[in-house]
Amino acid sequence: MICSIYKKSYDQLVKDIICKPLEMSNTFQVLDPKRKDTFKVYNKDGQEVIPWSFDAFGPACGLKSTLEDLLKFANAQFKMPQTPLENAMANTRLFTFFLPPDTDLGLAWHMNLIDDLTVYWHNGGTAGSSSYLALSPDKKSGVIILSNSAISADDKGKAILDYILRKK
Repeated sequence: MICSIYKKSYDQLVKDIICKPLEMSNTFQVLDPKRKDTFKVYNKDGQEVIPWSFDAFGPACGLKSTLEDLLKFANAQFKMPQTPLENAMANTRLFTFFLPPDTDLGLAWHMNLIDDLTVYWHNGGTAGSSSYLALSPDKKSGVIILSNSAISADDKGKAILDYILRKK
């Protein structure tokens, strides 16, 4: 719907609204054929597979990014909102729905309490990749895992974040 309103592709809207203001130059939906070797992905058996590229699912599973860009995105989550983009990002962390037994949902994040600290996290995965990003704004800490394997990164990410939060 937003693509129809703005008469732009989802990829272009992400670039204009999020990537340019945050100086994220390596985040996109449409994979440039020249960069296909940068984003090789593998199934659980270690066999190379073709990265998913479904226009219809683009907003749900179509973005590709680098660690450098996701660090910029994560860092922006720690700022006090001063711009329209920062306000929008803050709104994605507002409580929206409770998912028993211990997870709340915001507009774009899962939320858990770890030792009285709110942790915001999101994950993703396809037939050949998995990702995990978690943030603790109170501790200004986070974890980002990008894997070119279909094996979930969630457990590793949660363990690393738990270790970091208990050390600070």
